[in-house]
Amino acid sequence: MCDTLGLLAGTGALFAKNSDRSPNEPQVTEFYPARTGLSGRLRATYIELPQVRETRAVLLSRPVWMWGAEMGVNECGVCIGNEAVFTRGGYGRTGLTGMDLLRLALERAGTAADALAVILALLEQYGQGGDCGFDHPFSYDNAFLILDRTALYVLETAGRRWTYKRYARASISNRLTIGTDGDAYAGGKPYDFRRTHTDPLYTTFSGSAARLCSTRCSLETAAAPLDLVRALRAHEDGTANPAAAGSVKSVCMHYGGPVGDHTTASMVVSLERDRITAFLTGGSTPCLSLFKPVLFGGEQSGFIADIGFETYQKILAEAIAELREEEQATAAPQEDKPQEALSPQARPAAFITDCQIETDREAFIPDEYVGSSTEKIRLYRELDNIADEERLSVFEANLRDRFGEVPEPTRELFDVVRMRWACIRLGFEKAIVKNGIMILKFIENQHSAYYKSTVFGNILKIATRPDSKFIFKQNNNKLSIVVRNIKNISEATANLCELAAKVRGEGVV
Repeated sequence: MCDTLGLLAGTGALFAKNSDRSPNEPQVTEFYPARTGLSGRLRATYIELPQVRETRAVLLSRPVWMWGAEMGVNECGVCIGNEAVFTRGGYGRTGLTGMDLLRLALERAGTAADALAVILALLEQYGQGGDCGFDHPFSYDNAFLILDRTALYVLETAGRRWTYKRYARASISNRLTIGTDGDAYAGGKPYDFRRTHTDPLYTTFSGSAARLCSTRCSLETAAAPLDLVRALRAHEDGTANPAAAGSVKSVCMHYGGPVGDHTTASMVVSLERDRITAFLTGGSTPCLSLFKPVLFGGEQSGFIADIGFETYQKILAEAIAELREEEQATAAPQEDKPQEALSPQARPAAFITDCQIETDREAFIPDEYVGSSTEKIRLYRELDNIADEERLSVFEANLRDRFGEVPEPTRELFDVVRMRWACIRLGFEKAIVKNGIMILKFIENQHSAYYKSTVFGNILKIATRPDSKFIFKQNNNKLSIVVRNIKNISEATANLCELAAKVRGEGVV
């Protein structure tokens, strides 16, 4: 079983995939450089075919015994992931595997549209087939999610039959999803591809409906690599201990379910205008793994490398926080202990590592104030690492000494920093200050130990009082606090400090 998801975002795109295979099956990540002047024939997993003259550089994650790959990205920013789909027809005994088709498309295509055309041409000529199981026979047809910075396609197949559809964001799993709404069909005439070709028994048994629902929900709010990391770490709702209760309904699949598959490797790719950054796990189960950044191409250094490393640090911190949550949730109750006696892990800041701030206010360092882009980047990074008012005051004083009086947008930026501190302390994962309203969003993970904490309980008490300016909202099981009549970031920060003081008044911090 597997799951793949992606979206187009501005001038770039995001891609993510879990590879779910036999738990004892090794999967490796490999880089193959671009090559020219090739000739002769190449050996795929089961068949031979003519080699092309030139191939693209590719980064692949593949089962070690296969030629093809489960997922990958090439030097042009084309990403592909494939999924097993279960169809009514008999599966081919020989041919190109779905993994072979994926790798061939990445090596030969410069765009997502080119990759789609490569797969269709190869499928028509050679068909698909062959045993794809490691320790037991396992054959299937394939679906593919193909994207670059400007286009995303979902391609679904049944033998040599196919249909595809273009999306802005999409996820695929172990089931056919395109009916009569496809953009094109083998043979040219539209028909209900999903209903005609789906094997209902195996498709239901795969648990793909629940996983597809999970990844689609994740895509609704995804905007950064970390969002897709979280999507790949998701478990079936209600699973208290996924390591002891494997489920085919979990995107992060642990061994122990009726199928016996296990997430053996994961990949997230960020395609920006001028860089490609892949985040890879070095082992199984993404919920217990770190996503290591891999920068595609030797020219990607300096600032790009720094950005990659900072993102990695955030992922690392988040993974540690999640482990702490689990430890706290399973630990003995500590209600009788005063807050000061609790470990740092039990304090609000342990539940989240950062807060995303969205605002329509101007909060930045203007070009006319600091002209050097390099210097401005350094200042932003330094500011991002400041965690207390004393260091922020020193930073502001140094800025004034070097560049003169601090402009209003930069003072607003300082308030954004203060606002982030307060949000992290109180357990707000996201804050929006726009159109005179502040929206404070609680931790999205409903199973977080935060919701059993005294901090959350006391915020709830405050926000549900009839006369409170802090209004509690619940929409589609997502919780938030709304504050109206907010003129600027400074007022937003002042209101957060007021809320923190009220929480302290309840005897929490």
